[in-house]
Amino acid sequence: MKPGPKPRLDYDAKSAQAALMNRKRAAERDIEIDFSRQDLRRRKRYENRPERFLKIYFPHVFYLPFSPDQKKNIKAISEKMLFGGLKAIAAPRGSGKTSIMKGLLVWGFCYGHIHWAVWVEANQEMAQDSLSDLWATFELVIGDDLFGADFPEYCGPIRAIEGESQRTRSQTFAMERTRMKKGQSKIILPTIDSGNTPNGTPALGGTIQAFGAEKAIRGLVKQGIRPDFAAVNDIETEDSAKSPTMTETIRRNIVNGILGLGGPGVKFGAGMLCTIIRRGCVADMFTDRTKYPQWQGERMKMLTANPASPEMWTKYIDKRQREQRAGGSDCREADAFYRSNKKEMDRGAAVSNKKIFDNAPGTDGKPKEISALQHIYNLIADRGMEYFLCECQNDPPESVGDAVEIESHIIEDKCNGLARGMIPGWVERVTGFIDVHDDKLFWAVMAWKQGFIGYIIDYGVDRVHSPIAGTSTKNERRKQVELAIVDAILRFGDRINLGWPVAGKPDNRLADIILVDAGYKDVAVYSACKRFSGGSWRPAKGGSSRSGAYTSPKPSNTIRRISPGFHFSYLPEKKI
Repeated sequence: MKPGPKPRLDYDAKSAQAALMNRKRAAERDIEIDFSRQDLRRRKRYENRPERFLKIYFPHVFYLPFSPDQKKNIKAISEKMLFGGLKAIAAPRGSGKTSIMKGLLVWGFCYGHIHWAVWVEANQEMAQDSLSDLWATFELVIGDDLFGADFPEYCGPIRAIEGESQRTRSQTFAMERTRMKKGQSKIILPTIDSGNTPNGTPALGGTIQAFGAEKAIRGLVKQGIRPDFAAVNDIETEDSAKSPTMTETIRRNIVNGILGLGGPGVKFGAGMLCTIIRRGCVADMFTDRTKYPQWQGERMKMLTANPASPEMWTKYIDKRQREQRAGGSDCREADAFYRSNKKEMDRGAAVSNKKIFDNAPGTDGKPKEISALQHIYNLIADRGMEYFLCECQNDPPESVGDAVEIESHIIEDKCNGLARGMIPGWVERVTGFIDVHDDKLFWAVMAWKQGFIGYIIDYGVDRVHSPIAGTSTKNERRKQVELAIVDAILRFGDRINLGWPVAGKPDNRLADIILVDAGYKDVAVYSACKRFSGGSWRPAKGGSSRSGAYTSPKPSNTIRRISPGFHFSYLPEKKI
């Protein structure tokens, strides 16, 4: 047998094994990407046609035809990506503006129109959720997956990590790092050289960072490169829009922070898609061309022309609300009214998007809504005119405060159907209260039953014939006012002690207790209450401390504690 080759004197078995393992691990990190379905002609066709890009590659999101307003939004925002500049658009709630902004960012990165974008939303948590959704656009396989087929150099590396973000650090393609990153507030898309792909289609990387509008944005510069686009999306909540302090903070962050991102002489664009929540909010400011003309503000409405027969829609709303109060969910009486009068009720009206309505079947199998106009008036009926003017028309009324509008049906629902002064037959207790002033007695009488269920039986204002100021000395006037109050209470008592008729019963019902405010003129009130026998007339005071808050006293010979919220006291010195 011939002897084998002599080992090299410089051979290091340990180093050789380490090199072998490194090559093996590198091969394991190196991913494969499927380019077999890539259609270059289709991909190239939509490079400068963002509207078609959204429809072709994301039909599961943009399944309805784009409305004229949506087309304007797409054109305006994509132009800012291509050429720079500012654009603020107030669009109705539910008009798809967030989906449009996300889709346009994907378009901009895939074709290299933008390279570094910031996503700004009302708060950090919401912005991070949107960032995660943007990542999912590349990650998920939906339907025919034409997007994954035509842009495999972006989707392939992201899908290869299988949701494990730590694998982005070591991932390679053609033995070169893809340089991806997936964090909560920042994502970096894959980088792949065109020479390593069979069709010469590179992945150009791209950075997207998420920020809450309430925080300042500063110092976004990396190796001399700055962001070239800012996506400002729904930057306010109901709470922040109510707060002048938060509104000013967000406004300042936009003016000083976002607009300071672009470098001098470098293209920078910003698109703001928002909804005006109330007068003076940030969206209201930046879509007002008299205040911020550089943003080229535009406001879009859901209802662009009012119907010629508004009284019929008033009837429709009333019918719908009555059905809802009665427990009806589909409101078929109102729906039938609209179907029977559709031609007249639609006359003169115009909507911005005819496709937005709920045509899903109701409990009876019929569509819940049959037109966008019906959908609009359902919103008005269900959420109120203030919501509609703000969230759907971007035209909030001048004074939108925290006051609650009292509507007719609220009052109707509180009525017991009996004439004034008549007590319901179910009554268990009758109480009255008198609020005492120098010149008036304000009073009310209530009927009650268990469960704190009650109705107002009668109420009114009685005149106290006090002397005119300046006609007597201070002390004389005080005595005369007290006498006038006593007289007014006694006159009122003569009427109220006759009782009230009870529905279905022959005899009148007297009050179980009448409480008289003694916090102002206690001497006069004590004097008047003593005149009535039976103990049903009692002076009353609210609170028992300097702050006015009620504190429970300790039981004694003169105090009878009734509950944690009130008690009876005997005043020996007043004999009451």
